Amino acid sequence: MIFDLDHPASLDRGRAGAKAAALAGARQTGLPVVPGFVVESFASLRHMEIGAIALSSRGSGGARLAVTSQPAPDAELITAAGAELSNSLVVRSSSPLEGGGEWAGAFTSYVDIDPAELPKAVVGCWASAFSVDALERQKAAGLDPGSVGMAVLVQPAIEPAVAGVAEVEDDGSIVVHAVAGSPVPLLQGWERGVTARRDSGQGWSGGDAIALVGDEVLEEIRTVLETAQSTLGVNRCEWGLSDRLWLLQVTTVKRRDPMPSRRHSPTPAELVPTVRALMAAPGILGRELVLPWAVAGLPYPLPQSPIGDGDLLARAVSLSRSLSAQVWGRPAEEAASVARETLDRLRGADPTVEVARIAALSPPDPGDAAELLAIIPQLGAQLADRGVLRDARSVWHLSVAELKTSLEGGQPPARRRVGVGPWEPLAAAVVLDHGHVLEGIPAAPGAGAGVRHHVTRTGEERPSHRAVVTAGHALPSLSQLVWDAAGLVTQAGSPAAHVFQTARSLGVPAVCGVDLGEGEDLIVAVDGHTGMVSTLPLISER
Repeated sequence: MIFDLDHPASLDRGRAGAKAAALAGARQTGLPVVPGFVVESFASLRHMEIGAIALSSRGSGGARLAVTSQPAPDAELITAAGAELSNSLVVRSSSPLEGGGEWAGAFTSYVDIDPAELPKAVVGCWASAFSVDALERQKAAGLDPGSVGMAVLVQPAIEPAVAGVAEVEDDGSIVVHAVAGSPVPLLQGWERGVTARRDSGQGWSGGDAIALVGDEVLEEIRTVLETAQSTLGVNRCEWGLSDRLWLLQVTTVKRRDPMPSRRHSPTPAELVPTVRALMAAPGILGRELVLPWAVAGLPYPLPQSPIGDGDLLARAVSLSRSLSAQVWGRPAEEAASVARETLDRLRGADPTVEVARIAALSPPDPGDAAELLAIIPQLGAQLADRGVLRDARSVWHLSVAELKTSLEGGQPPARRRVGVGPWEPLAAAVVLDHGHVLEGIPAAPGAGAGVRHHVTRTGEERPSHRAVVTAGHALPSLSQLVWDAAGLVTQAGSPAAHVFQTARSLGVPAVCGVDLGEGEDLIVAVDGHTGMVSTLPLISER
């Protein structure tokens, strides 16, 4: 059940987990890794089963309590092994899932643990598989709670004078983030720290980081990381400097190809109303019922429109057809076809003709538009009240046919991710060109746009729509929210934070150091290549 980091078993990710296996590989190739041992993943399976059973009736808190109420197997053996290492231990989760950045910061670690408390800390790591954050990530990944065992890595605690993160970028550049003392505030998103960079064939830049860490240590970090990359295939490490340089973690951030920054030529300002409609009516239902007539923009202000009785979906379809015919001045079917064609061509390199066509359209009747836009969330609310949808806004991601089936008692298809919409690159370019621009620190490359989802408390569920998540600090708990996000913006934190590692692995553009204030009804575009963030009100103020 227990084996040393120098034992061949520690290289088995199934038994030792990704975190411990990577460190064991580094240590066994001669890299500076603190000694330690692993409580293998099979030891956790009974506790995972107990947690999964409790989860169904008692929720996240009840599941964690059920896990921690069961003692660790072979507790005396674990305690004795810990006492041989040190009287102050670090106890870290090591799940097989943690090989990629998507799971950064998902599970619990403990520092400065007395050997006598070690069995409880091991069980605490297992219980963290049932935290709200971890459960949401498992849901997004299509995993059943408790279905993956968790190993635990135990090492002597070190007290670093300086610590941080280093990463090899795709072009071979090395970026080092550092903070005085423990790296925890940096990784948890509380501290910005300092940054040094060494481009291929160049020296180090970043005076504050050079002053804190020193040129010699930066060079040692570079050498160690490049060695780990060549021998193990990793591209990121956590490090600490005490009596010597130590590798605290090595991993591979699997970077998805991000969306390019923006178009080469500026977008026409006349597309702003169209982008507002695209964001206000997202998903399949928006494409079918709203965009064919709202392509020229939504009327403002929309009058209040009471919702009548009867077949509301049929009424919505009828309104959409009549509005499309009115706006385009042609039969409804033909109007919908021309609208789709126009929207598709807007994504081309030169949308001049389509912009002129949209500018010539008749405005939609505000009363009919208001009635249709009131019906759709009402239908969503009905399905949410019945437990068919997670929330009312999820209705936008159903087709008309799926919505009809759901209203008649059927179940809509399960969708774990919404994904990048066909017009999101266009929306991002327009908002970046014509919105209110703020500059921050690039934290994950790519570009995206969505309606703002501002987080003010931990433990929130993922938004059902593709949103730009914003928050004060770059906390690990945000990671569950970015699995299907269009972007991430935080006011504080460092690009070294775990949540930005998750964003890079998922291809989600991210920027830190930007305060967007309190407004909720905002379209936010994020350019993670340059650190630019731009906003537009969702509803026109004219």
